[in-house]
Amino acid sequence: MFESRNALVEIHPVALHLHPRSAIATLPVPLHPGATAYYRSVKYAHDERPSVP
Repeated sequence: MFESRNALVEIHPVALHLHPRSAIATLPVPLHPGATAYYRSVKYAHDERPSVP
């Protein structure tokens, strides 16, 4: 999903708000343990926001 964010933004600009740092917060719906491990392992040096056409 995050690797395809630019394509998602073309469909709907709300995709600009997708970021792994906030994706882990899904309460009250629990994340799958594999998803939790992925989000905790992803490290971003800076906020990589796509440009909007």
